[in-house]
Amino acid sequence: MDAVTVIASVAGRLAGQMLLSKLKTWRRPEVVELRKIIESVLHEVLSEHLIGEGADLTGRADLIDRAQHVESALSPLLARTDVAERLLDAALAGTTPAFDDLDGLLRGQSTDRRSLGFDLDDFLSDVTVRLRTKVLAAVKRSSSALFHHVVIGTLDSRLPTVPAENRVTGLALPPPQHFVGREADADHLRARLIPPSDDDTPRLQVVTAVQGLPGVGKSTMAAFLAHDGEIGRAFPHGILWANLGAGAKEQTRTELARWVRALDQEPDPSWPVPHLSSRLAAVLRHRRMLLIVDDVFAADEAAPFLVGGQHCAHVVTTRQPAVARGVASGQHQVYPLKVLTPQASFALVELLAPEVTTSHPEEVRALVKRLDGLPLVLQVAANLLVGYMGAGLSVQSLVDALGRDAQLLAQAPPPTLAGLVNETSPTVAAVFSRSVSVLDAVSQLRFAYLGSFGGEPRIFTLDQAAAEWAAIPATDVDAAMPQPEDTIRELVTRGLLETVGPGTYRLHAVLALYAHWLLGNL
Repeated sequence: MDAVTVIASVAGRLAGQMLLSKLKTWRRPEVVELRKIIESVLHEVLSEHLIGEGADLTGRADLIDRAQHVESALSPLLARTDVAERLLDAALAGTTPAFDDLDGLLRGQSTDRRSLGFDLDDFLSDVTVRLRTKVLAAVKRSSSALFHHVVIGTLDSRLPTVPAENRVTGLALPPPQHFVGREADADHLRARLIPPSDDDTPRLQVVTAVQGLPGVGKSTMAAFLAHDGEIGRAFPHGILWANLGAGAKEQTRTELARWVRALDQEPDPSWPVPHLSSRLAAVLRHRRMLLIVDDVFAADEAAPFLVGGQHCAHVVTTRQPAVARGVASGQHQVYPLKVLTPQASFALVELLAPEVTTSHPEEVRALVKRLDGLPLVLQVAANLLVGYMGAGLSVQSLVDALGRDAQLLAQAPPPTLAGLVNETSPTVAAVFSRSVSVLDAVSQLRFAYLGSFGGEPRIFTLDQAAAEWAAIPATDVDAAMPQPEDTIRELVTRGLLETVGPGTYRLHAVLALYAHWLLGNL
C-alpha cells in the first residue's frame, strides 16, 4: 500500500472520530455530507504537512509509518467530545479554535507533539480554515443537506444586540402617530410575546394571531409592537416584518428572500420557498427575534414564515377567523382586535380635529356612533371634517352625509396608513375590496345585497338574508346558487360578518356602507 492511499485512509478514520459527537444529534444526511467534507480537508492538510508540495514519493515508505503515528496520536484526541466540538464550532463560526489545554491532553495520552513532525497548532488552524471554506461552498447548493444551520447553529447564541435604528427588517409600517384606545390591547399582546424571564430556557414556539375587521388597526398594532422599546429589549436580535395580502403566492417568496438576504446571504434565484424557509429556520435557531407576518389571507401562505427558534415569538395579523385559528398555537393565542369604544373613538377624532370637536361636539359624537369605532374611517372622517371647516363649509352637512353615501369610501387613507393597500391610488374602498375580492361571484353579489339592510347596528337573521337574496334577479347570477347558510358561513369565515346569536348576524356599519356602494358598482 502506497503512502497516498494510507494518508487517505487515515483521513477517513479521523473524520469519523471527529463526528462521533454528532451522530446522536444530527440527521444522517447532514452527518454523511459533513464527513465527506472533513475527510477531504484532512486528506489535503495531512498530505501537505506530511509530504509537502511537489515532494517525490518514490521510496518514501517512511511516510506510512509517520501517517500511522499521526493517526495514533490524533485519533484519541479528536474522539474527545470537547475537542471535536471546539474544532468544529470554530470552523463553522469562522473563529480560531481555543486549545490552551492541548499539551495537557497530549501528555495525558503519552504523546509528544514534537514526534508528529509538524506544528500541531498550524495543522489545526489549517483544518479550521479549509473546513469552513468547503462547508460554506456546500451550503450554497440548494441540494445540500447541511443548509445553513451547520455553519452558524452552534455559536450564534451570543449574537450582538441590534441597534434600535436597524431593528426592523422588512417593509414595516412606521410607528403609529396616533395610538388611542389601544393601550390595554398592547399590554395584553406584549405580555403574550415577552418570555416570563430573561434566562435561556427554551420554550415552545408560540404564534399569536391578531384578528379583526379590515381597518380596525391590526397592522397599526403590529407596527406599534415592532417599534416598542420593551419588545425591542425582549428581542435584541431584531424584528422581521413581512406583508402578504391577498394573492400572496409570489409575495411569499419575495418576503422570505428579503429576510434571508438581511440575515444570511444573497439568496439564489433558483431556491424554492421550502429552501428559503429552511435556511431561515437555521439562522433563527438561537436568535431572539420577533417575526411579524401582516395581512395573511391563507394559513398555508404564512407557514413558511413561522420558523423562529425557541427564543423567538410570532405575530400574524389576519382579517379571517379561520386563518387566525389555523396559524395560532391554540385558540387561546387568537387575539380578537375589537373596534374602539365610543369614548376612544371620540378621543381619536378630537386629537385629529380639535377645533371641530370643540365647536361641534354633538355632531362629532353622532358621527362617531355611525362609524362604529373603526379607526381607519375615523381618521379619514376627521381629515374631512378639518377640510370642511377650513373651507367654511357646513360641518353638519358633512356629518349627515358621512356614513350614508360613498364619499367616505372614495377618500385615501392617511399617509401613515397607506401601506394597508397595494394599489397605486389607495382608497378606503380598496381596503375593504381586498376582503371581498377573494369571494366567488355569487358570494360577492350576496354580500353587496346585505347593504340594503337598514338600522344601526345592521343586525339580521339567516331568514332575513335568505329572503333578501331570493330577490336577486336571475340575470345577475351566472352560477349555481349555494344555500344561504353556506354563504353566511363563508362571510363569517372571511371576517365580513359577526355572529351575535343563533342564526343572527351583524354587519359593521362601514362594511354595510361599502356593501351598498359595491351593489351600485356591480
